[in-house]
Amino acid sequence: MSLSKIVIVGLIGVTAGVVLWSQRHRIAAARTDLARLQSALREAQESTQQLEQSLAQTRAQLLERQRAPRPMAPLPSAGVVPSEAIPEVLSSPFPGRDFINEHWSEAVPFIEIDKRHLAGLFSMAFEPTVSEFTLKEQMAALLGLTPQERLAVEGAVTNFAAKYRELETTKLQETEVPPACAQEHPGAKKTFIVPPFPDDCQTFKRELNQALEEAVGPSRRDIFLQIARDEFARKFADFGRLQRTLCFAEPVTQNGRDWRQTIYFCLDDRPEREVSYSRDGKPARIPQEWAHLVHYVEPTK
Repeated sequence: MSLSKIVIVGLIGVTAGVVLWSQRHRIAAARTDLARLQSALREAQESTQQLEQSLAQTRAQLLERQRAPRPMAPLPSAGVVPSEAIPEVLSSPFPGRDFINEHWSEAVPFIEIDKRHLAGLFSMAFEPTVSEFTLKEQMAALLGLTPQERLAVEGAVTNFAAKYRELETTKLQETEVPPACAQEHPGAKKTFIVPPFPDDCQTFKRELNQALEEAVGPSRRDIFLQIARDEFARKFADFGRLQRTLCFAEPVTQNGRDWRQTIYFCLDDRPEREVSYSRDGKPARIPQEWAHLVHYVEPTK
């Protein structure tokens, strides 16, 4: 074999040896990395098992806490939760359901209520059978109002009403045009209107908002005003934005029909109420939100 061939064969052998050594080194490094990954995986599995055990213990503790008996007033025969028992729903951490499994819990006497839905639970904020600005018991309880907070809310609304109605009386003016709802009545009429005055009402409205916020905070104030929206529109002409019209129609007999003395009430063009005097002349029962205007301009008999 010639010298050149011997040299070439030697170089090939050296190269093959270097390549083989390099591959063995890489394989050894890969095995080391694989061992490290396997060790990390085992540690992760052990950590997962520990977390699962901890979660199971927490779940069991929460279920045990939910199922623990709570003192509460007995339900009336109608099945309605008494108002004095309702505030518990506000302080219970997970009322009414297992928050992990998202299911109904028969062991818990209350349900959790999202605050965004509170306003939709009531159509009225006030209890008219008690007094004009007495809050409904159920609403006050569900909002978690203390007796002091409830009195503060009622006082703020009462104070606003007094100022608003005093101002409203000064805006009253007579007109020759009776409302559409009184057109059918054939008797002589006297009509008065209170034109819209929203700008003049802004100061009182800001004072009311501030007083309510100081009493119950901004979130409960907003919920209360949302519940009472229709009542404020009716009682205070939507804070002076709507026109009030009241029309006194005198009694008359026409075509064999006796028309009683009647008072018609409207907000803008919408008939709000009408009341008639009794046949023996006894006064009609005037809605509270109109009484100050009626007493101010009621014609003498």
